[in-house]
Amino acid sequence: MTTRSLLPRCAACQETPEGGLHDGLWLKGLFICSRCCHHLTDWSNDENKYKTLHEALKRTWASNPAWRKYLAIAGNT
Repeated sequence: MTTRSLLPRCAACQETPEGGLHDGLWLKGLFICSRCCHHLTDWSNDENKYKTLHEALKRTWASNPAWRKYLAIAGNT
């Protein structure tokens, strides 16, 4: 039998935050802990946390094609 935790797991660092459900950001079923949210702009695109979060966001947006109209594309203003 597989056991599942009721606590969220961050899509970037894969850890469960101390504050549980209230210690991060939910984005269409994807959880990002407050620590990762805080450091998000410091990451370079070759860091594992960045790559992990990038892939999770790609899967989320791919499964919700209607979201594409809300995405900004660089160079198109």
